[in-house]
Amino acid sequence: KIVSSTVKNVEISNAIKYYNINNGLVKCTSEHNILILDNKNIYRWCKAVDIKPGYKLFSNETLITVKTIAVIFEKINIIKIDVENVDNYFTFNGILSHNLKLLPIPR
Repeated sequence: KIVSSTVKNVEISNAIKYYNINNGLVKCTSEHNILILDNKNIYRWCKAVDIKPGYKLFSNETLITVKTIAVIFEKINIIKIDVENVDNYFTFNGILSHNLKLLPIPR
């Protein structure tokens, strides 16, 4: 279910490297959590550092296959947002993200 929410707080900081997925579709730190469909056809939250080519990113319109992942060593601004009453949100480009620290999925 998609609902509208209000951004309660915004923090801006810097990182010295970031992950560039699909040539700029997603730029985020290694710890950023993104909903993916993995190669075993399982939906799960995945840190950017663990995303592999062939995984699919969940967007508000379709699944987007990860084709490229590059670690870029340059300074980037990081924006952390706190969204009212929800922990998941679609980014400006439609990718579903999570704004809390996640517990490991039991295997």
